[in-house]
Amino acid sequence: MLCYNARQHTEKWVLAIPLIHLLRGQSKPFEPVPPDMNPKCHDWIEVGRSKGTHFNRDPRIHIKTMKEHAYLMDIDRLLLFSWMSLLPVDDAMSFISSMGVELLDILKYLQISIKADMTHSTYMALKDLASNLIRRESNRKKSFDDEYGEHCLKSAVRLHGSICCYIKTPDRCDVPLQFLDLVCLIAQAYGHTDSQTRERILEESIGETLGTIEEWRKSTFKNKLLNDWGQLSVSDEIRVWKKLLSVSFSHDGLTSSWSNKFMNDFEGKLKREKPTDQIGLFCKMVEELSEESPLLCSTMEKCAVEAVAGICQESKFVFF
Repeated sequence: MLCYNARQHTEKWVLAIPLIHLLRGQSKPFEPVPPDMNPKCHDWIEVGRSKGTHFNRDPRIHIKTMKEHAYLMDIDRLLLFSWMSLLPVDDAMSFISSMGVELLDILKYLQISIKADMTHSTYMALKDLASNLIRRESNRKKSFDDEYGEHCLKSAVRLHGSICCYIKTPDRCDVPLQFLDLVCLIAQAYGHTDSQTRERILEESIGETLGTIEEWRKSTFKNKLLNDWGQLSVSDEIRVWKKLLSVSFSHDGLTSSWSNKFMNDFEGKLKREKPTDQIGLFCKMVEELSEESPLLCSTMEKCAVEAVAGICQESKFVFF
């Protein structure tokens, strides 16, 4: 009732949330929120989108209120996540960039905020958010502690799974690949120790990510690699293969397994094309790929050489 009345009478109703947290016993003043805590913030998402609320008029008004009262987040450590959960993804960047939001909070926020019916503006917002997070994590100087790092990695893997589930059109393939980059960066930072526990968690997380991206690739690029004229059916597909074969982790064994998996997948798809088309594609792209993606280039070369051998064998058989 408190929340309902506040929403009906003031645009600053978001300032009542710390009191509601206290009354519900969800947080205690000045006490940190454990990394494994899963706040019931879906309630706030529904509140923010519900009919009659002031929030769905202009989120910028509420972002301004939140920034002006940022000191409340020092008292109620759950408030940051509750406020974020009210924001549509399209408007989250302004809040995140100005409030110094931690990685784990952003990952959890995105996980509960993205939807299947994704608009173009949401897609562009995700693209900007991914770029921002990649830039931040690329410059990370402080290593993860065990618990926080584990939750960041697992949250990033789950988020990447949702992104791949909701974005399956070739013209938007950059966002799933960006979030794959983010998973890799977190995995590199988390797995940069000799801890057996971390190694096990890393292997499980990378295994899940590999399965996710493999399924996404098959769903997004269903057609043959080449069309009837020997040209790429979807130009973006080669860019995806380049990315998949450039992935690197702190663990050499995981990197090698990942690379071998996708080299074999690409080889299998390319070999479904005509031998002359396999040769033509290699000749066309060898100069570009030899610099940009040596693994992809070597796989194409292998297919082309085998195609040449096959053609020569057939010609010899016909001649005799």
